Amino acid sequence: AIHFLRRSRRLGRRAFEVGRIGSRSVVSGDSLQAMNPVKHPVNGAAKVADRAAARSVYIVVYEGFKALEAIGPMSVFEYANIHLGRQGRPRGYEVAIVARAVGPVRSDMLMSLDATRALSLADLPDIAVIVGTRDIEQALQRNATLVEWAHRAAGQIDRLVALCTGSFFLAAAGLLDG
Repeated sequence: AIHFLRRSRRLGRRAFEVGRIGSRSVVSGDSLQAMNPVKHPVNGAAKVADRAAARSVYIVVYEGFKALEAIGPMSVFEYANIHLGRQGRPRGYEVAIVARAVGPVRSDMLMSLDATRALSLADLPDIAVIVGTRDIEQALQRNATLVEWAHRAAGQIDRLVALCTGSFFLAAAGLLDG
């Protein structure tokens, strides 16, 4: 299941909507952007508004993260960019790997991802995706910085998404209460 937190445009800047996309749903890059569709002026069909600039997407990782949960979203956003290019449209997403510090971050498999950015409140994305882990209790203990970042950044990010056990970071930050 995918849990997400996004600013509510209906309810104002300081209000949030919390949602869940069921475990059987297939989410594509355009589906993530299509959470806020606009109606086509002629035929009334939902259509995603064209954007002049690509949305920044941070895949947030930490020691022991599930590799699949980081690589999957990276692929989705890259495929969305490929499809946009085939339509003659500019890239819609610029993806970066983010962690507490810049450098390699070991996953749950025999691989690491290279974080090119460090978590910072001064450099926030449009979309942040916090991935899960096999041992969430240990990850929460070791990553209090991530919990604090999520708590403080939530009101400034358009979409704060957590995959699988990554939602425990949102819960620990008090963002899923109520």
